[in-house]
Amino acid sequence: MQALNGAVWRKSTYSGGNSTNCVEISDNAPNGVHIRDSKNRRATPLHFTTPTWHAFLTALPPTARRT
Repeated sequence: MQALNGAVWRKSTYSGGNSTNCVEISDNAPNGVHIRDSKNRRATPLHFTTPTWHAFLTALPPTARRT
């Protein structure tokens, strides 16, 4: 897996302010999108290619398309 040096992480809008289910997304990498558990940042993040991530987002109902 490519090193994620320089990755810019942002908390998902679904994580909420006081939620214990927090996910962070980094979509500034040239090879796709990475998702990690904000409480376990040392674990290997999930990786999705850009086309796979876009297909996932497109398949969501319009009311669920926040990230």
